[in-house]
Amino acid sequence: MKQIVFGVVSLGIIACITAIVMVVETMDIRETQLKSHLSGVMNAYMEKLVAGELPPDYSIEILEQNIRDELWVDIDGDENLAKDDKFELDVDIIEFDYEKGLLSVQAIEHYAKLNGKTGEVVCEKTAIIDRNEMEDAQVSYMIGDEIYRKYIYRGVANDDGLEIYPPANPQIQGLKFKYWKSQGSNEQVVFPVRVKGGATYVAVFE
Repeated sequence: MKQIVFGVVSLGIIACITAIVMVVETMDIRETQLKSHLSGVMNAYMEKLVAGELPPDYSIEILEQNIRDELWVDIDGDENLAKDDKFELDVDIIEFDYEKGLLSVQAIEHYAKLNGKTGEVVCEKTAIIDRNEMEDAQVSYMIGDEIYRKYIYRGVANDDGLEIYPPANPQIQGLKFKYWKSQGSNEQVVFPVRVKGGATYVAVFE
């Protein structure tokens, strides 16, 4: 009898530990994805800020809505969201200073946890531009021989170049996206990476 009780208790403990690990892993994955998406969108807006496309009186409300819309377009490629009726995305501009070239954004993602409750992932990114020290990196993302995305990243680089985050994972019906690889190589690229000058990455599917 003691052995049976011990076995039941052990199974319960294992189940609890497994559930906790799954929750933590889910949060880590969502946080990493949100950081990646937010970094990509902010890179685009910092480029606009440098180019003078965001005037000093640009409405914070409009900027928040535009960043949220672009984040949604990127994140919407996740097929799991179609099954998540609790998913919501909030964006708050913490600070926007045209003269200083400063943009600080907080994104909050609400999602359905395994227990049916609502989980929350918060990501905050701040970017500051020194207009006198800007560098460009032209990066292409390919599906086969076709261009999926092509960006000119602009920012302050170190000796290894600019820090680059990938776009949303491409979707091909009947195939599952695995990872990005450098053109001419079969090795997976682990983002973020630093690029100096330019780079081309190719999508790998299975």
